[in-house]
Amino acid sequence: MTRKSSGPSIEFAIVSLERLWQLVPYRHAAQDYLPQANDLQKVFDLIWKTRIEILDTRSVASKFNFDPRQASYYIEATKELGFVEQFSPDSYRLTELGSRVRESTEPVALSRFVPSVLGVPIVLRLLSLVRDSPEHRLDSRDYRRLVTEFAAGRYSGATLTRRMDSISAWLRWLENNSEFVT
Repeated sequence: MTRKSSGPSIEFAIVSLERLWQLVPYRHAAQDYLPQANDLQKVFDLIWKTRIEILDTRSVASKFNFDPRQASYYIEATKELGFVEQFSPDSYRLTELGSRVRESTEPVALSRFVPSVLGVPIVLRLLSLVRDSPEHRLDSRDYRRLVTEFAAGRYSGATLTRRMDSISAWLRWLENNSEFVT
């Protein structure tokens, strides 16, 4: 199971990795995307559960009791994962993939959602390193180094730490939900 200790250390159960590696990552996210939304379940719920037809910061903030800035992080995540597209300056609508996720049962929706998460370059890179490690683990020092390199100077200090926490949370969500992926 993934754990958060004195800095994110990534460790996966082999069965979870095997389930995830049976999927083909769907690459939509920008090469340099580092998520700000730290609760991947809410990103999934935003597409699958909420039934909001037009996403904007006001509707997302209201649905999840977020402030508008936080709502924008979740909209950004759904866009980077390929589930929504911008159709006006402040509004987004579901893509074909987003519609297929929404119209599915939860297990099928998860099976359609997870490949997009696996397609986020930093997520795929970290999971590849965990898979290739004999212990199926990436220690916190290597994790921080890799994410810092990936950030390429765009983030530092508290912002970089928050992005690392978000990535770690996404990896934990993947492991915890891998049993539902078919």
